[in-house]
Amino acid sequence: MAAPEVCLKLLDTINSSATMKACDLLVIIAKRNGEEFRKHMLNTILKETSECIKSFLEQVKDVTDSKKYLIIQSDSRESGRTADLLKFFSMLFEEMKIASCLAMEETGIIEQLIALMSPCLPHITFESTPKWLGPIFQLLDQYERVAVSLERQETMHKVMQKINIHVEVVVLI
Repeated sequence: MAAPEVCLKLLDTINSSATMKACDLLVIIAKRNGEEFRKHMLNTILKETSECIKSFLEQVKDVTDSKKYLIIQSDSRESGRTADLLKFFSMLFEEMKIASCLAMEETGIIEQLIALMSPCLPHITFESTPKWLGPIFQLLDQYERVAVSLERQETMHKVMQKINIHVEVVVLI
C-alpha cells in the first residue's frame, strides 16, 4: 500500500490534530519523490473523494422530502467522509497550489462538487448544514484564487515582454 492510500486509511481512524501531521508527511514525501508521485497522490485523494460524492449522490437522488434530505446530508457516513477528504485535500492544496489545481481539472472534481452542492442549497437551514459544505466553498475559493493569480501573472508577462521589446528598440536607435 502506497503512502497516499495509507494516509487515507488513517483519516478514517485519527483525530483532526493528527490529520495535519498526515498532511505534512505527504508533503515531505511528495517533495522527496518528485512530480510523478505528487500527481499520483493528489489524483488518488481526489478519486477517493469522487467515489464518496458519487455514493452520497446515489443515496439522495430519489429523496424528495426536505427534512429527510437534510438528515442524510448531515448524518450519513459518506457526508462525514466527504468532508474529511475535502478538508485534507484543502490542507494539501495550501502546500501544492498549482499541482492541486491541475489535479482538480484532470479528475473533474469541480463539476462533482457543484453537482453535490447545487441540489442541497434550497434545503439548507441554520439548524442543519451539511458537513462538507464549508470545505467545498473553501476548496473552490482556493482554486479560484490560484486561477486568478495565474491569469494575472500571464498578463504581466505579456506586458513585460512588450516593454522589453520597446526598450530594446529604443536602445538600438
